[in-house]
Amino acid sequence: MRSKDEFRGAYAGSGLCLSFNFTDCYTDFTGWLNGLNPIIKEIEEELRNLRFFSLDAVGKKLFLTASLTVLKAVIRLAERYAEAAEKLAGAEEDPLRKKHLEKIADTCRWVPANSPKSFYQAMQSLWFNQILSTPTSTHNFGRFDQYMYPFFKRDRGKGQISDEEVMALLCELRLKCMRPENIKLSRAKRSQHAGFAKWRNMTIGGVTADGKDASNELTYLVLEAANRLRTPHHTITLRVHEGTPEDLMVKALEVVRTGIGMPALALDKSFIDYLTHGEIPLEEARNYHLAGCVDPAIPGKASFLAGLFFVVPKVFEIFLNNGVDPRTGLEIRPGQPGVEEYRTFEDFYAAFKASLSYFIGLWHEHSFLLNGHQGDIQSYYDVVEILDTMLMQDGIKIGKPLTKRDAVPPYDFRAVMVPVGAINVVDSLAAIKMLVFDEKKTTIKNLKQALAVNWEGHEGVRKMCLQAPKYGNDIDYVDSIARDLYKFLIDEETKYHTYGRPCRHDII
Repeated sequence: MRSKDEFRGAYAGSGLCLSFNFTDCYTDFTGWLNGLNPIIKEIEEELRNLRFFSLDAVGKKLFLTASLTVLKAVIRLAERYAEAAEKLAGAEEDPLRKKHLEKIADTCRWVPANSPKSFYQAMQSLWFNQILSTPTSTHNFGRFDQYMYPFFKRDRGKGQISDEEVMALLCELRLKCMRPENIKLSRAKRSQHAGFAKWRNMTIGGVTADGKDASNELTYLVLEAANRLRTPHHTITLRVHEGTPEDLMVKALEVVRTGIGMPALALDKSFIDYLTHGEIPLEEARNYHLAGCVDPAIPGKASFLAGLFFVVPKVFEIFLNNGVDPRTGLEIRPGQPGVEEYRTFEDFYAAFKASLSYFIGLWHEHSFLLNGHQGDIQSYYDVVEILDTMLMQDGIKIGKPLTKRDAVPPYDFRAVMVPVGAINVVDSLAAIKMLVFDEKKTTIKNLKQALAVNWEGHEGVRKMCLQAPKYGNDIDYVDSIARDLYKFLIDEETKYHTYGRPCRHDII
């Protein structure tokens, strides 16, 4: 189809959907901002010292040689941008625009090959990282106000940049994040998909390695940029702790009040406790940022390999309809007992868990048959994975793509199933528990009839369901179901392995 309203289909780079082997890599941006030339020198030294006493060494040479090609190509790409800017500058009559184009050219000749000499250059280098990575994976901005602050502070100390000039760059970044970078999309598709999510999450605030407040002037400017330019992307997460300044909280809540849905507020105690419980050292746990939605990450030490979505509400819908998908009429789980037969919530819930376990097993079979046979050689030449690996700890020394490296506990999050909509099911279970089994105000049969007609003629039942307790309001009646269901999902997922690795979920 070529019409303007055609739908291209699932592709993570355009923000439409996750596809298998979607990588949410936790890049150490300090490594990128140190420049690519030092990484190139390190690779060349590693290759000079390489000895071929095993097949692993052969694979390492292939990967590192490919990495050299990719890194040099990235530098050449930046040079091409410089050449294009110079050409435009040569034909420009407006002196201000001409000067701006010349500045762009100078910047692209310097970064990302070398460490930026200014905040402006650091922003350009960061954007090169983003446009190179987004087509097949999602790269977050990490703790932006931490790794960018030295450039900001140096320029401000020398009087070389003002807050308004920084604000202009931060707003420009928000505009850039609204545009698809996926070159496979046609011009019409790029226009149609502008604003789709790429899961770029910028983390600000939080604490330093020694537990002190980490906020700075740049933290506030990031929030003000979102306040002035109220685009939905990129997203912002503010790490909140006991020592978060009150004026920062006020500023964050002022932005929340605009209705743009950010910043998200991440409680440091919860995330740091989770990471240290997984045996990550406290000093490193304090350096976490959030990637994608709410995935905690340690820069340069953790990578997230996800798979396809597993839609928990769909399983619940099929369960409620006795193993039949009501939308297609297909019997998806033959022989499932009728849900009307259960006399207690405990029996009803246990039966749903059995159904959930059945479909999780089917999901893994499908995943293996669809993707488990793929060869290994492609990853050695995958541009994005090469860049990811080069910016991870010991990436050059190990000399393998991230997806081919052994999991390194406690840093690796190698889940292949992404369960979504679990809280929707939790709220549904709470409503059924209260209305059907505890208070006996309706029956499963009546509830199913109401759902089948989208509540028409059953407004009273719908009102009772809406008034039932919902997750997130500190009500143990429903929160206890959430705790149990998530534990069940985790326990079920860890029964399966993918590419020789146990599955793991980073559920808080």
